[in-house]
Amino acid sequence: MAEHSLDSRFDFMIDERETKPRQTGLTMVIGDGPFNVGGKNGLEDLIEVAGEWIDWYKIVWSSFPFQQPDVMSEKLALLDQNDIIAFTGGNFLEAAVADGQEAEFFEAVTAAGCPGVEVSSTAIDMTIEKKTDLIADAARNGLHVHAEIGKKASETDGESLKSDAVIDEMTACLDAGADIVIYEMEEVESAISGRNESVDDGYVEKIHTILDTVGKEKVLFEVPLGSFAEVMEVSGWFVENIGTDVNLGNVNPNHVLLIEQQRRGIGPHSL
Repeated sequence: MAEHSLDSRFDFMIDERETKPRQTGLTMVIGDGPFNVGGKNGLEDLIEVAGEWIDWYKIVWSSFPFQQPDVMSEKLALLDQNDIIAFTGGNFLEAAVADGQEAEFFEAVTAAGCPGVEVSSTAIDMTIEKKTDLIADAARNGLHVHAEIGKKASETDGESLKSDAVIDEMTACLDAGADIVIYEMEEVESAISGRNESVDDGYVEKIHTILDTVGKEKVLFEVPLGSFAEVMEVSGWFVENIGTDVNLGNVNPNHVLLIEQQRRGIGPHSL
């Protein structure tokens, strides 16, 4: 991958920002799932066009074991060569936890050469003690750990948006060894779009309280998996209210360049 893929002839239009490896302004792509189940060639195309703006690559749900080992090895090597950290989605680990097979799971992920995992509790009930134990176990196996925080807004009636509870869980996960915490998608997008009437107008203030306490570089917000318009509305809201260096995740590979344009001040919903 080229060290710098911007066309210098348009420098006068494009705001500067941190290059890889970045501490903030991270973009996590959701891959090997609903948008792009492809082989090495497809991944090479994505990296050729947008690799400089991708920091993490999430192998969603349980798609990892349903691909040939040599295919996954090639893709993982390609991601590593381009400074993109691959990690397995949280539901994959949750399936192992439900069967009491988390130790075997971490061993298999490590043996497969995948550098990271997500620890979440969206599909099964899990205490914070269990979540932090899983994070610590993954870290001891030498894995990058991304911990997902929050519940579906429809399930919590807005209660999980309370900043103190969110900060406590984020801090516990980071102290256990997580590299970063991911704020659950539906909770965020329902608040921004106004679908959850129990969320009050102090949402921006709550977000800034969380970031100021936990650290902006330690928190990532998910964008919706819906239409182009929905994604641009939510990502544009974050860029406008949090800053161009906000960490964003669950990004459709087809939307990477559009979100990068938003960060640079020339994309949709940024004029």
